[in-house]
Amino acid sequence: MSLEVKEILKIAEACLSEAGCDECRLHAEELLCFMMGFDRGKLFFRWNDILSEKSCEAYFELVDTRASRKPLQYITGGQEFMGIRFEVDERVLIPRLDTETLATAAIDFMKGAKAPAGGWKALDIGTGSGAVAVSLCRHIDDLKATAVDISQGALAAAKKNAAAVGVAGRIKFIESDVFSALRPGFAGAKFNIIISNPPYIRSGDMAGLQREIREHEPAIALDGGEDGLDIFRRILEGAHLYLKKKGMIFLEIGYDQAEAVAKLPGMEENFADIKVLKDLGGRDRVIAARLKDKRKER
Repeated sequence: MSLEVKEILKIAEACLSEAGCDECRLHAEELLCFMMGFDRGKLFFRWNDILSEKSCEAYFELVDTRASRKPLQYITGGQEFMGIRFEVDERVLIPRLDTETLATAAIDFMKGAKAPAGGWKALDIGTGSGAVAVSLCRHIDDLKATAVDISQGALAAAKKNAAAVGVAGRIKFIESDVFSALRPGFAGAKFNIIISNPPYIRSGDMAGLQREIREHEPAIALDGGEDGLDIFRRILEGAHLYLKKKGMIFLEIGYDQAEAVAKLPGMEENFADIKVLKDLGGRDRVIAARLKDKRKER
């Protein structure tokens, strides 16, 4: 049976609503545009187009997949972040708008400061899809990044995204559990910036996450341990060994974790000028801090 675009969208919206999905109308439209290969901005002009029976069947297969609570981004294979389209699949977290606060904070810092001799060097811990490292390189021309992740699958996805954006030559990808594959000290790696969107969901809260997240996104990139702070502790225990003088750290946090992260021993001992930055929803989202010069700040 052939259907008009406006009719098939109404049916799809009802199916997604019955399945308990969010943003049903938007996702119905996104799936149709993905299948038809045109931008959503052109959908209005296709309102009365007739879809063939074959096209209707193909579309409803996509709708059924979304109704099973598979995230839209894993169906379409992409998500926009910082004005860049990133390919995503179930090896990596889907980049969120909240994380743009993290990337923007680091970009704004670099744009507002004098570039060091030889250019900026940044370390992205837990790079996932590469969204943060790639975005930083895209917006800061004299930046070279090192992106680490414990997952080989995530690193493969990140390398592909870096190549697609044209910054692969400026990013070194390393399989590493936080700092495990890096060498500290004078002869080791040193960075002007360490940046991370680490796992920070409390283990006890994992079961209560939205089905799309709980069943499809990688748990290793979400579960931050009993209090959600496990990876923050590990980053802050070693970060000072990998930062250059006046180096900065930028960490994405849960909306209720600012005070706890700011009081972790590694933060209090090694960092100063601690600032909490809010996301577009007005919630605490990023902690930024400067490496102490202990000779001057005793």
